[in-house]
Amino acid sequence: MDVPKLMSEWLSKLIELEGEEMWRPGLAAYRELAMQRDALGPACLRALLQVATSAGESAGEAERRAHAVKIVTAQLLPLPRFASLIGGFAEAQLRRLVGASTTAHPTASCVGDGMDVSSDGEMAEDSWAIKSHQEGEENEDILTAHVQLYLAVVAKEPARLWPLLAHFGGASAGAQAVLVRNAPLLVPHIDPVELASLLVRAMREIRPLDPSAPLILALLTAVAAGSPTGSPPAPPAPPAALVEGTLELCCTELRDGRYAVPLLPFAPRPLVESVLPRLLGMAPETASAALAALMHAKPPPLPPAHLLLLLHQLPSDGSAGVSLKQLIDGVQACLAEKSVFTMQVVADALQLIVHLDPLPLIFMRTTIQALLYHPLLAQFTMGLLHHLISRQIWTSPRLWTGFVKCCQQGMPHSLPVMLALPAPQLLEIIEQQPELRPMLISYGAMHLSEVDDDVKEALGLTEEEEVLDI
Repeated sequence: MDVPKLMSEWLSKLIELEGEEMWRPGLAAYRELAMQRDALGPACLRALLQVATSAGESAGEAERRAHAVKIVTAQLLPLPRFASLIGGFAEAQLRRLVGASTTAHPTASCVGDGMDVSSDGEMAEDSWAIKSHQEGEENEDILTAHVQLYLAVVAKEPARLWPLLAHFGGASAGAQAVLVRNAPLLVPHIDPVELASLLVRAMREIRPLDPSAPLILALLTAVAAGSPTGSPPAPPAPPAALVEGTLELCCTELRDGRYAVPLLPFAPRPLVESVLPRLLGMAPETASAALAALMHAKPPPLPPAHLLLLLHQLPSDGSAGVSLKQLIDGVQACLAEKSVFTMQVVADALQLIVHLDPLPLIFMRTTIQALLYHPLLAQFTMGLLHHLISRQIWTSPRLWTGFVKCCQQGMPHSLPVMLALPAPQLLEIIEQQPELRPMLISYGAMHLSEVDDDVKEALGLTEEEEVLDI
């Protein structure tokens, strides 16, 4: 049995008309004929696929295409007799974009009336098949028409995403932009564990990986963000296998932290502590992005004060994969984010760090930076400096230099701190900064009971004390 010529022509004209009340019944008729008449199935499917991959700029054309895509993937794809045809055709659309053999599933050869199908299930390219970027043309509507049906099929059969991941680099710049914009919309519709497996496999097997990076990064970001519609209220956490697998690969085989950044907020604390040194040792933009992801995570894997503490616990000799300069830059990035590292948070962090043994080499620099961002911490930091005197800070030349600079910056709050130093160390400071001597003498004269005898003698305060006694 064949489609009567008159009916075929009438349905074709109907679905081409403007107005939903005209084309919707035509598409429904093709669907019913495809599902109920085996002999008519291939021809009717072909008509639906033509609409599902048609390009057009008007809102009506886009709506008609989306409706055809929905019919094909939601109602016909689940039927065994159409599955291989639709899947093969969808991958043919992808093939035209990326210019590579992309077959994900070998399927049996199928031939239907009015439709030629190759051995992998792809319909033969004929006069009505959509052609992309002929003679270098980059038409976004044509590219979108190719993409929508393929991605809708992937939503039902996630394994078909692999060819796109593997061959994304072969697509033109325009096609890549359309794919990166549309592919993340798949995330809420694919089983998270299956998607995680595909992404980890891509990062492990595709070499070189850079050509596929924009797509993988877009998908990872979408996984981390959750549903684009904002529902449910809190996005579900990505599968642990994706988080752990990605972070491990980033810090070992790939040596590229870009893929880890979107997932860092979901990593358990021990894993963050393990990978952070290696992420900080990568490109500056990667290190900054990693710290920003941790800082703004809700809830953060590491509370802000403990993140700052961790940065100071890392060895500064490069043995952990991060240099002294990179540690300094990391601390600076944290302190600059005042909405997270508030005055109280910074104070809590400094209180933890000051008790580390040995004292981190960058501690004094951090304290000076903290005073710049939070001047009201001056009195608090003087208490830290008093503690460092009890630890004989002058025995570490580099830390001692920072101590002196901190005292200079903390004036006049630092006067009692300097007067609490042993006389040799106080005189060393005065030798470096002679202008401090009058201020120290003036303050010491008003607080003689708080000044040690050797310091009084060094500043010539013993004579004043004798005068006062008289």
